[in-house]
Amino acid sequence: MKQQKVIFDFINCHSGSAYSFLLFVFLGLSLVHTNFNFNLPKTSKIRDAAPFSTVYSPLEKLSLSGSAGNSEISAVPRTATAVFNQPAATFAARYAAVSGSSLFRISNPAPVADPSVDAGYGVKRYGAKFLYGHSSLAFSRLKSLNVGDQFIVEMDGQVATYQVSRREVMSKSSLDANSGLRSAIYGAQYRGKSYDLSLMTCGNGANDDANYRLILFATRV
Repeated sequence: MKQQKVIFDFINCHSGSAYSFLLFVFLGLSLVHTNFNFNLPKTSKIRDAAPFSTVYSPLEKLSLSGSAGNSEISAVPRTATAVFNQPAATFAARYAAVSGSSLFRISNPAPVADPSVDAGYGVKRYGAKFLYGHSSLAFSRLKSLNVGDQFIVEMDGQVATYQVSRREVMSKSSLDANSGLRSAIYGAQYRGKSYDLSLMTCGNGANDDANYRLILFATRV
């Protein structure tokens, strides 16, 4: 009992110092907290709900080392859509009408050195005259274009209008078996006639069947 009385007497004698010490610690922690948060904006909004953005670096363009007349190329451009589950409108909007025009517009197709490179979500360009893309993504509008219809292409710093001159549907198997036909299409040629541009996507013009290819040959107007 005598020992407990000594302890209580000690606490009573030094209670003022203890309170002062605790107050000092509290103020010190407050200053540290403030210093670590001096860059945060003064706002009443919930910080977790603040908007954010991510900067994506531009894709590096590949040099054109291939040739449209190279008959050794064995692969038909990959324009099938089986690996993509997102709606066409999401990606086709990038190539939709702009500046008050109702014409389908293709903006800066990405050059590739080999037409077997998958088209991805955009439009690929092989050589000077051949463009290809997925029929449920960037090239979904091709299914509704017929002979006489026009579209716009922005390429090599120029914007030009083209008109569909010929519309063909071929099986993928026939293209796989005919390297000469593929080379002609890559050079925008068909049955001895030359065009200014050729465009390819999958399907028969009414669907996205990967067993077929829709090919449009166009002339600049």
